Amino acid sequence: MLNLAALSLMLACNSSGSVMVGDVPTPSGDTGDNGDASDGEGKDNDSDQSGEYPRTWNGSRSFEFSFGCVDSIYEDGFEVTQEADYSILLDVCPQCDQVYELTASPAEICKDYGGIGVTTLTYRGLIVDGDQYTVMRMMDYQGKWYIEELGTGEMASGTITYEYNGEYQGYTYEVSGSTILD
Repeated sequence: MLNLAALSLMLACNSSGSVMVGDVPTPSGDTGDNGDASDGEGKDNDSDQSGEYPRTWNGSRSFEFSFGCVDSIYEDGFEVTQEADYSILLDVCPQCDQVYELTASPAEICKDYGGIGVTTLTYRGLIVDGDQYTVMRMMDYQGKWYIEELGTGEMASGTITYEYNGEYQGYTYEVSGSTILD
């Protein structure tokens, strides 16, 4: 049986360097140099989407690893696009139309394979182009915020679906995500 704890599968790292699936700590103002990130001037962060602010996020991501584990993470949260305390996230992702703070569960997946820790507090950005949505992961690594595209998908019947894949230490994984915004 494969021991994932020894594998140290890095789907994302937290600022202490421990391996986690997900993202990292709550932003509170500027956490340091953001590199070449735009200040976001001229960006309309109210989004072109209908609905009252703040919206809620109710989603899941299903992971399938090449070593046999299939497991899911559930994400629930709320939009923080217009909240001053979260402005650093729009500085890092000025193209994002919406930004969400999410709680992910469970705290560990693939327990039968040694377990992979899940960061339970995470951030997502959405870039909206009509019915096309790009889901962005926002993460803090050693005091500097980064963004990474998770996947692009479409909204149909009120649900955004997206997929992405990756590889770490020779093991591949595929992820299918879905999100309902209320």
